[in-house]
Amino acid sequence: MQAHKPELKDLFPNGPILVEWGHQLTTTENPVREDHRLTEVERFVNEQVSYQNLKERPGPNNALVGDWGIPGVRQVVASVREGVVSFGLTDVVYYCSQDGETYVRAHVYNQVLVAMQP
Repeated sequence: MQAHKPELKDLFPNGPILVEWGHQLTTTENPVREDHRLTEVERFVNEQVSYQNLKERPGPNNALVGDWGIPGVRQVVASVREGVVSFGLTDVVYYCSQDGETYVRAHVYNQVLVAMQP
């Protein structure tokens, strides 16, 4: 915004307003925010279904589907693919929902408004 309206720099002499969202700031933060719960669920699910973890825990319900291709590339592709599916898609579903959008707006706007108060 300051690039288009340089006079805004005068309103915030301490620099830009920094907004925290999407991760737990401390392990004792209470109450636990909804996005923290979502992140913990995403981590749990990713640990259960990641290719490497399934490979290390063979079992009758752990069916591994091999990827063919250039050796070494599989690990990089799997990590990106698993990260996008496990974390990206669930975030999209949550934050596009009415509850998620309302929650993120309220939390982010609160930080901005508190920073702008002076």
